[in-house]
Amino acid sequence: MKLNVIYSASETYAQHAYVSIFSLLEKNKIFDEINIYFITDNMTENTKEKIKYLVKKYRRNLLFINSDDILRESAKIKCWNGSNVLNCKLFLGSYLDNTIDKVLYLDSDSVIMDSLLNVWETDIEDYYCAGVFLPTVPKYKTYFDSIDEYLNPGFILINLKKWRDDYLEEKIVDYLKKNSKKELSDEFLINILCENKIKHLSIKYNLVPEFYFFKSEEMKKIHQCESFYTQQEIDNALKNPVFIHFLGHLYNRPWNKECTHPAKNIYLYYLERSPWKNALGNEKLPLKNKLMVFLYKVLPFKVFLFLKNKLERGANRQ
Repeated sequence: MKLNVIYSASETYAQHAYVSIFSLLEKNKIFDEINIYFITDNMTENTKEKIKYLVKKYRRNLLFINSDDILRESAKIKCWNGSNVLNCKLFLGSYLDNTIDKVLYLDSDSVIMDSLLNVWETDIEDYYCAGVFLPTVPKYKTYFDSIDEYLNPGFILINLKKWRDDYLEEKIVDYLKKNSKKELSDEFLINILCENKIKHLSIKYNLVPEFYFFKSEEMKKIHQCESFYTQQEIDNALKNPVFIHFLGHLYNRPWNKECTHPAKNIYLYYLERSPWKNALGNEKLPLKNKLMVFLYKVLPFKVFLFLKNKLERGANRQ
């Protein structure tokens, strides 16, 4: 069986992409063929050679793609950290060969813990994509109206055939033209234009820090949503994770010395066997985040939630 995987990263995130690809290759030897399409904008040839050497050791295939070769001029949407590479996932259908009907997009700040075979075989014929949903963040509430949850784009199984058949890329470009004055990210566009055509996956396919930190009922109250994954679903995912996504707002990230993430040693295991061995940063968790973590640990949840909401309202007024 053949697995088609998409990564996107700039030079800044090359170390983390290497770790993620390393874990992907190690945990997915069951596939007969793995094709990795790596989208980048400013990665050095020296860094590319390091990743090529890793993939070659596992006898897999790797193709580097320049982001400018994918992005349409009319789709220069909001950059993340000054890079447009994340936006390229929106236009893979017109760039990749038409024989490629399905791809799995993975964020580079991650580790793969188990085989991707089951998720790769997921039936998404009637869907544009599949992924794990999170409570809708406040900045999207005005756009999504009554929608309680949105797809986190760190792990997306994409049905390229349906994207092509339904001219979804053209719809994205039209939407961008009509909303040219707004800053629209790739995750917003996927959620708004693929609405009702996104299949839910188990949390184990995108374990973000919130699932380690908060209980299900607490997350529903924090984000004021009525429906969400059950605590049993969260517990099962924590016991049998497939994709751990290292967002940094609660524990910091595992490539920083101050990280307290429960799964940081898994990232460090692969890092120590990489060309970036011992390459740990000193970035600190913002004081506001540290305060929230502290208050959650020492206060009853109702008091924590009251203070959290009050602090956030105060910050929004500034």
